[in-house]
Amino acid sequence: MQYIDGCVFLFQSGSCSINRAISELKELGYNGMVACGINQNQIPKDNFQIIPARYIKGANLKKIQRDAQDPIGKDQYCMAQAGENGLNRSLLTLSGVHTLCDLHIAPKNAFDRYCAQLAAERNIAVDIRVRPLWELRGVSRQRVIRAYEEILLLQNRYEFPLTISTGALTPYDMRSVRAVKVLLAEIGMDMDLINRSFSSVPSLLIKNKSVQEIFE
Repeated sequence: MQYIDGCVFLFQSGSCSINRAISELKELGYNGMVACGINQNQIPKDNFQIIPARYIKGANLKKIQRDAQDPIGKDQYCMAQAGENGLNRSLLTLSGVHTLCDLHIAPKNAFDRYCAQLAAERNIAVDIRVRPLWELRGVSRQRVIRAYEEILLLQNRYEFPLTISTGALTPYDMRSVRAVKVLLAEIGMDMDLINRSFSSVPSLLIKNKSVQEIFE
């Protein structure tokens, strides 16, 4: 079984070196990660799967399109930060994007049925960021849970792929596979979907070769 953390921020975006991230994640039960902040030639030889990624964000669609299709990032995994509904619809039709992320901080109704259908048709994943589930409390946490519940309802109907990430900036942001499974089960994800989502990143890369990403 593949257990891949779908987003870890390494130097300079985060404060964790690649070797420290590998060591920590192995102990936590992972055998791979999507690593924002490195390129292919920085990957050490190890039996731990590392997928270099770029993280694109902003409200300017032309700039996002330019960044996503930048040939410098050819063959990298591309994560696009979600925004309002119109932006998300455009991102889901953009060549080179693999995953729509940060929907938990997007406006209400930012990801609707039409977005879900686009994601399914184009094999673009929606990322479930788990860090807010243990960092937030009270009303803020409930808002995140409701957002994820809505995504899961749409996923059940349209069957677009999901990824699971911690979005770790430091080793202290990482959580074990077991702990993540418990958190996601509490918001209604069944174990089969959780396992499929943990291992979905490699198939996203295979099915969409025009990958790119940028570091902000």
